[in-house]
Amino acid sequence: MRRKYEGKNLFYAQLVVEGIPYQKYAYGDKEVGVDIGPSTIAYVSDTDASLEQFCQEPKPIEKQIRVLQRKMDRQRRANNPENYNPDGTAKEGRLKWKNCHRYLGTTKEKLCELYRIQTAHRRTLQGRLSNKILRVGKYIKLESIMAGGACALMGVLK
Repeated sequence: MRRKYEGKNLFYAQLVVEGIPYQKYAYGDKEVGVDIGPSTIAYVSDTDASLEQFCQEPKPIEKQIRVLQRKMDRQRRANNPENYNPDGTAKEGRLKWKNCHRYLGTTKEKLCELYRIQTAHRRTLQGRLSNKILRVGKYIKLESIMAGGACALMGVLK
């Protein structure tokens, strides 16, 4: 399996040997009702109830991502001044963009690495939350989610 890590391709192979496997969490035997909102998740069972936020721990690299995005924007504007209007907005239509080596190689790879770290962090937090729910009970009942209604509520659809 191939993965990109710090701008380099790494290849992984899985080796299976004898031994004691990793001990997973024991599942609960109760029914759990789950209600998923735009930024929170609530679950209720006979013994436990909780309201949690998605990815509630602080995101330590948001500032670094914004700094790199601004740097990439400055690099694009410096290399392609003919693709922008005098007021700073991009011209309409199909445009030819020139990218320098530092834009593609260094800055973009750093940004991709920060996105990978952020994705792994969110995946870990969501895994913890799902394991927490599964420890309460393994029979899970979800509220049906209307995607169109949720988008309209968030202002995506008009």
